[in-house]
Amino acid sequence: MKTRGEVAGSTRKIYRQKGTGSARHGHRYAPQFRGGGVAFGPRGEESHHSLNKKERILAMRVILAEKRRKGKISLFNEIIFDNFKTKVAVEFLKNLPSFSAKEKAVIILAEKEKNKLEKIRVFRNLPTVSLTDSRQVNFSDLFNNSRVIFSCEEAITELEKRLI
Repeated sequence: MKTRGEVAGSTRKIYRQKGTGSARHGHRYAPQFRGGGVAFGPRGEESHHSLNKKERILAMRVILAEKRRKGKISLFNEIIFDNFKTKVAVEFLKNLPSFSAKEKAVIILAEKEKNKLEKIRVFRNLPTVSLTDSRQVNFSDLFNNSRVIFSCEEAITELEKRLI
């Protein structure tokens, strides 16, 4: 479907601005005319492919298994910071085994975790790190990030309950 700018034809006014008793109009390829362009039509870039619940769960299980096989999953009993500063979070990430600064990571937090808001505040300013709740983690969170970090054991048990 073409927009009004993509329809081939003259852009001459169809009649003069005043004195006709009709509404003012521009060229005849405007969206309100037959044969005109489409105002807000589909551009062919949209993707509305949805997966069934079982397919989504299977995809997440496959991604987690692959990341575990490659050693890209880190599990902590609890992430504890002395003071909640982004600089401390950067040092924490640098101390992870085989972690590069440009590597994208998702940190999965438990629903009822101690100092959850402070941890969100510490990591949110890092462009390569995204945070999510263990009950809201989805396939794209796992697929688009090369490293998965579980902040506590509760986070992994909550995710396991969803994937069983």
